[in-house]
Amino acid sequence: MQAFVSSEPHRTITTRLDHYCDEATFVDWEQDSPDVPGWQTNWRHLTADGKAAELTQPSAANQTRDFPPPVEAPGHRQLTAGTAAACRAGASGPACPVPCSGEVAA
Repeated sequence: MQAFVSSEPHRTITTRLDHYCDEATFVDWEQDSPDVPGWQTNWRHLTADGKAAELTQPSAANQTRDFPPPVEAPGHRQLTAGTAAACRAGASGPACPVPCSGEVAA
């Protein structure tokens, strides 16, 4: 995760959050698996333990973390460390749960 946070475009976009967002919340947690956590897991951590970013025009939900749960599309598949590696290697179809061109972040 540290590699992602300190790389582009994440590094630059975080300096412009106030320009693009009225909600921005951050949270850290430890997990046993190297797999990318699912949307529901992320949402639970953000709403329970998230730290709201300081924004000039935040929404009311930004301070209270009263965000609606994510809605996943039918047929959504979790991106795991193994499927991310397959995507980086240029896999497509069932090996890769998202349309990819080999540009999935490590």
